[in-house]
Amino acid sequence: MGSDSFQNLPKWKNYTHILQNYPVYIYKRAPQETISPYPGAKGNILLAAPLLPISATEIRRKIKEGKSIRYLVPDNVREEIERNGYYR
Repeated sequence: MGSDSFQNLPKWKNYTHILQNYPVYIYKRAPQETISPYPGAKGNILLAAPLLPISATEIRRKIKEGKSIRYLVPDNVREEIERNGYYR
């Protein structure tokens, strides 16, 4: 998940269960961003990846507008979204 989402994790339902039972892979959103761990977390793995100007909000908007999300998500993800009619 993106580090911005990670910082909002306490707003998620059952977030402590996730942190205590699963490692969380975190992509930094800004080059100098600091990630603070949560007490009792099983483990956080910080990943360095190139920043792409793509957001989940943009992807959901495109789907709702009937526009293609090809090349914005992996093909198997796009196929799953289309097959199940997510975000329409």
